Amino acid sequence: MNSDYIYGLHTIKEAVLANRTIEKVFVQEGKSNPDFNSLIAELKSENVVIQYVPIQKLDYLSWNNPHQGIVALLSAISYVELEVVVNQVIENGLTALFMLLDGVTDVRNLGAIARNAESLGANALFLPTQNSAPITPVTLKASAGALNYIPVCRINNPKSAILLLKEYGIQIVAVSEKAENPLSNTDLSVPTCLILGDEGKGIGHNLLQLCDTKGYIPLFGKITSLNVSVAAGIALYEANQQRNYRL
Repeated sequence: MNSDYIYGLHTIKEAVLANRTIEKVFVQEGKSNPDFNSLIAELKSENVVIQYVPIQKLDYLSWNNPHQGIVALLSAISYVELEVVVNQVIENGLTALFMLLDGVTDVRNLGAIARNAESLGANALFLPTQNSAPITPVTLKASAGALNYIPVCRINNPKSAILLLKEYGIQIVAVSEKAENPLSNTDLSVPTCLILGDEGKGIGHNLLQLCDTKGYIPLFGKITSLNVSVAAGIALYEANQQRNYRL
C-alpha cells in the first residue's frame, strides 16, 4: 500500500489530532457504531470528502490489513484559507492573480497546472473539495515540486468563493472556448481570478454565470481543444504580458 494511505479508527484519529491534512476518506458502506460515527462527523465538519465504498475497496487500499471500515488518503501538502491568501496579497501590495479549477480530476494535469501557476507568478490555486483531483505524491511529482511553494486553498463551495473574491474587487475571468472574444481582449492587468474547467465538460454553467467576463484561446490547427494544463499556462502568460513583465 502507498504510504499516503492510512487505515483504522485509532490511526486516523491520531492523524486528526496531529493536524495532518486529510484529502479524502473511504468508508465502508453500512458501517455504524458510536466511535465510528463520531469520527466521520468530525471529518465532515472539516470539509473532508467522504466516499462510501464496498469493503473490497478498503481491503485493496489497506493491502488486506485490518482497517475497521475506514481508510484515509493523506494530502501531500497543507492547505491555506482563501481569505488568508487574499489578505496577504493585498497587504503585500500585489496585483492578485489567482486560478480556480472546476472539475479537473486528473492528478497529473493538476500537477502540471500547479507547475505553470507557480512558474508564471500566480498567487494561489483554488481547488473545490468535490470533483477535483487529490493532491498526492503523484500530483506533487507532476508539479516538479511547485506545490511546495504555491499556496493551495481547498474550497467547499466554489460559488461562495467567487462571490467572496468579488467583494475583494477581484474580477472573475472564465477561460472558455464558449467565449465570444479572445482572452487577449480581456484586461488581465487588474486583480484577476482565472477559472478553467475540465477538458470534456468545461466550466460548469453555475460558475460561468458568475464570471465577469469570458475569453477563449485562439487555435489555428485542426485540433480544436487544448490540454487544460496547456491552456492554464497560456492564460497566465497572457496575464503577465499585459502586466508588462516582458523581457
